[in-house]
Amino acid sequence: MIKNGFSKLNELINESFKNRLGIIRAMIIVLGLFVISVVWPMGKFRTAFSSEGTWDGIRFIGPGTEDSIIRQEFSPNFEHLSALSVYIVNEPDSFDTMETVLRVYSMSGEVLGESRVNFETVQVPGFVNYGLDVDLTPGELYFYTIGGVDGEVFVALCTEEQGNAEAGAFFYNGMHSGGTNVVARFDYIRPWGLKRIVIVDILIALITFVLYVAAGLFFKNRNSETVKRIEKTFAKVISALLALAAIAISIVIVALEPFEHNAMENAVLALSVLGAAAFLICMILTAPSMTEAVSSDENIKKFGRIISAAFLATAIIMCCLYQNSGSDYEHGLWMNRMLVFFGLFLYSLGTSRQIFNIPALLWSVASVFIGRYHISTHSDHIEHINTAITEAWLYWALGLIVIGLVYRIIDKDYKKLKWINPIIAGPFVAFWIVCCFFARPT
Repeated sequence: MIKNGFSKLNELINESFKNRLGIIRAMIIVLGLFVISVVWPMGKFRTAFSSEGTWDGIRFIGPGTEDSIIRQEFSPNFEHLSALSVYIVNEPDSFDTMETVLRVYSMSGEVLGESRVNFETVQVPGFVNYGLDVDLTPGELYFYTIGGVDGEVFVALCTEEQGNAEAGAFFYNGMHSGGTNVVARFDYIRPWGLKRIVIVDILIALITFVLYVAAGLFFKNRNSETVKRIEKTFAKVISALLALAAIAISIVIVALEPFEHNAMENAVLALSVLGAAAFLICMILTAPSMTEAVSSDENIKKFGRIISAAFLATAIIMCCLYQNSGSDYEHGLWMNRMLVFFGLFLYSLGTSRQIFNIPALLWSVASVFIGRYHISTHSDHIEHINTAITEAWLYWALGLIVIGLVYRIIDKDYKKLKWINPIIAGPFVAFWIVCCFFARPT
């Protein structure tokens, strides 16, 4: 039964890939890849994350007022702080109404965010939520203060071991209290984690594949003239929508200046959008019909070349992000990511035997555990964690390159070097040499 199932699946795949893509199936693949790129690496989907301290029910401090300052330093784990909750120990019968204020400061004393809460509207003792909307830099030091505007606030304290990972020095009225932190909860909005991204990307890839196969089956028993007519109508509709979108975006760029206030830069950006749209419309209108027969092997190879091109394009994007980054920390992240995608590009150029083999599978499984161990040994700080994650991916890519190189040597692929076109290879190699040269630490 299992053998028959695999046989039918293989027959279905061959049936789906036996003709040219056609504009409709090509659009399904493009949209699928675009949605995957939106999830990662663009990081457009975000999730909530909380870091909470605990109170032993014993220690607290106050009163906190506009004059008696309760101050807690902290170093955020993520960029966007959506709320900060502080554990208040005031009894509800100790006040009729009381307005309180929490302010977040940079270490230079600049107020970055402020939130006010009236105790009449919340339940105390307990965590009182102060809504914020501030963007901070992970790893940098900030502080917040809390106090009553028209009364006295008392807050819970805990030891450093019970407190938040973000917490630093605590001060009351300018006096430092070592080993003590305010009991607080930090609420962040952060990009999706790796596990969620991988799961969603796999689901998107499966949906894309199902739609691709479904489109092939939909046109399977239709005559070629009907298929061509549907494709031509689809191409014209998509081209018209793309043209309208490009014109609208260009007008917005020039008229509203959402990105830059420089006329020359806006003009270049608008012309670039129009040029890209014109190129895509040309490709759409001239796309070959899926009624044109071609071997399934050739179609699969073409799909593989698209994946290779996507890896190379992503590596170049990482180079650009490296050049635009402003710190050694960011430089390291983007450089590692560039090397990962460039390594995957090189690996994807091999034959099926050189890409899909038992050593590569075993190394990929082992890399999960090696990567987790490497990250766990560098988990003392968010910057170290992020760097360790990119390094773990880099180790995996480097291992694949070594495996692919061994297979290439066994298959004597080095004999193919004599067919390399220096006109194409020269600028390509020079580009990466220049990238490596300018990537040196300054």
